[in-house]
Amino acid sequence: MQQHVGEAEVVVGRTIRIDHCEPIPPGVQLRRRLQSVGDRSATFFVRAYDAHETVCDAVATLVNVARVQLRSRLSAKLNPCKAPERSRCSGEARSHHGWQSRVAPFSSMSLKT
Repeated sequence: MQQHVGEAEVVVGRTIRIDHCEPIPPGVQLRRRLQSVGDRSATFFVRAYDAHETVCDAVATLVNVARVQLRSRLSAKLNPCKAPERSRCSGEARSHHGWQSRVAPFSSMSLKT
Protein backbone atom coordinates (compact mmCIF):
# COMPACT_ATOMS: atom_id res chain seq x y z
CA MET A 1 0.00 0.00 0.00
CA GLN A 2 2.83 2.40 0.83
CA GLN A 3 3.91 2.50 -2.80
CA HIS A 4 0.47 3.87 -3.73
CA VAL A 5 0.42 6.85 -1.34
CA GLY A 6 2.36 10.09 -1.64
CA GLU A 7 5.40 11.22 0.36
CA ALA A 8 3.13 13.21 2.68
CA GLU A 9 1.38 10.03 3.85
CA VAL A 10 2.36 6.80 5.59
CA VAL A 11 0.58 3.43 5.86
CA VAL A 12 -0.05 2.13 9.39
CA GLY A 13 -1.90 -0.80 10.90
CA ARG A 14 -5.24 0.17 12.43
CA THR A 15 -6.77 -3.15 13.38
CA ILE A 16 -5.21 -6.59 13.58
CA ARG A 17 -7.18 -9.61 14.80
CA ILE A 18 -5.42 -12.96 15.07
CA ASP A 19 -7.09 -16.28 15.83
CA HIS A 20 -4.37 -18.76 16.77
CA CYS A 21 -5.94 -22.18 16.21
CA GLU A 22 -3.18 -24.80 16.42
CA PRO A 23 0.58 -25.10 17.10
CA ILE A 24 2.57 -23.49 14.30
CA PRO A 25 5.42 -25.65 12.98
CA PRO A 26 8.30 -24.40 10.80
CA GLY A 27 7.45 -24.15 7.11
CA VAL A 28 3.93 -22.76 7.48
CA GLN A 29 2.38 -21.53 4.23
CA LEU A 30 0.37 -18.29 3.96
CA ARG A 31 -2.63 -17.39 1.85
CA ARG A 32 -3.80 -13.81 1.68
CA ARG A 33 -6.70 -12.10 0.02
CA LEU A 34 -7.81 -8.52 -0.19
CA GLN A 35 -11.12 -8.35 1.62
CA SER A 36 -12.10 -4.69 1.08
CA VAL A 37 -10.67 -1.41 -0.15
CA GLY A 38 -11.76 2.05 0.95
CA ASP A 39 -10.56 5.52 0.00
CA ARG A 40 -7.82 5.44 2.64
CA SER A 41 -7.80 1.83 3.88
CA ALA A 42 -7.48 -1.80 2.88
CA THR A 43 -8.45 -4.91 4.81
CA PHE A 44 -6.70 -8.23 4.25
CA PHE A 45 -7.59 -11.77 5.32
CA VAL A 46 -4.55 -13.97 5.99
CA ARG A 47 -4.56 -17.72 6.68
CA ALA A 48 -1.55 -19.74 7.82
CA TYR A 49 -1.67 -23.48 7.31
CA ASP A 50 0.58 -26.51 7.40
CA ALA A 51 0.25 -29.83 5.58
CA HIS A 52 -2.58 -30.91 7.90
CA GLU A 53 -4.76 -27.95 8.89
CA THR A 54 -5.26 -24.23 9.33
CA VAL A 55 -3.09 -23.01 12.18
CA CYS A 56 -3.90 -19.29 12.22
CA ASP A 57 -6.43 -16.85 10.72
CA ALA A 58 -5.95 -13.09 10.78
CA VAL A 59 -7.65 -9.94 9.54
CA ALA A 60 -5.56 -6.79 9.20
CA THR A 61 -6.76 -3.31 8.28
CA LEU A 62 -4.18 -0.81 7.06
CA VAL A 63 -4.87 2.91 6.69
CA ASN A 64 -2.91 5.77 5.23
CA VAL A 65 -2.50 8.87 7.41
CA ALA A 66 -0.73 12.19 7.05
CA ARG A 67 2.95 11.78 7.95
CA VAL A 68 2.90 15.14 9.82
CA GLN A 69 -0.08 14.02 11.93
CA LEU A 70 1.65 10.74 12.82
CA ARG A 71 4.88 12.50 13.78
CA SER A 72 2.93 14.94 15.93
CA ARG A 73 1.11 12.15 17.79
CA LEU A 74 4.34 10.18 18.29
CA SER A 75 6.11 13.28 19.55
CA ALA A 76 3.31 13.89 22.07
CA LYS A 77 3.70 10.32 23.36
CA LEU A 78 7.47 10.68 23.66
CA ASN A 79 7.09 13.97 25.54
CA PRO A 80 4.48 12.93 28.15
CA CYS A 81 4.37 16.34 29.86
CA LYS A 82 2.79 17.71 26.68
CA ALA A 83 0.65 14.67 25.81
CA PRO A 84 -3.12 15.09 25.99
CA GLU A 85 -4.95 12.86 28.48
CA ARG A 86 -6.76 10.62 26.02
CA SER A 87 -6.65 7.15 24.60
CA ARG A 88 -8.11 5.82 21.37
CA CYS A 89 -8.80 2.46 23.02
CA SER A 90 -12.15 2.46 24.77
CA GLY A 91 -12.00 2.15 28.53
CA GLU A 92 -8.21 2.01 28.63
CA ALA A 93 -6.48 4.07 31.28
CA ARG A 94 -3.33 5.99 30.43
CA SER A 95 -1.51 4.27 33.28
CA HIS A 96 0.03 0.95 32.27
CA HIS A 97 0.80 -0.53 35.70
CA GLY A 98 2.59 -3.84 35.62
CA TRP A 99 3.88 -3.44 32.06
CA GLN A 100 7.53 -2.94 31.32
CA SER A 101 8.49 -0.75 28.39
CA ARG A 102 11.51 0.67 26.65
CA VAL A 103 11.45 3.92 24.74
CA ALA A 104 13.58 4.44 21.65
CA PRO A 105 14.67 8.01 20.90
CA PHE A 106 12.35 9.61 18.33
CA SER A 107 15.27 10.44 16.06
CA SER A 108 16.04 6.71 15.70
CA MET A 109 12.55 5.97 14.36
CA SER A 110 12.09 5.94 10.63
CA LEU A 111 8.63 6.74 9.30
CA LYS A 112 9.59 5.89 5.73
CA THR A 113 9.03 2.39 4.46
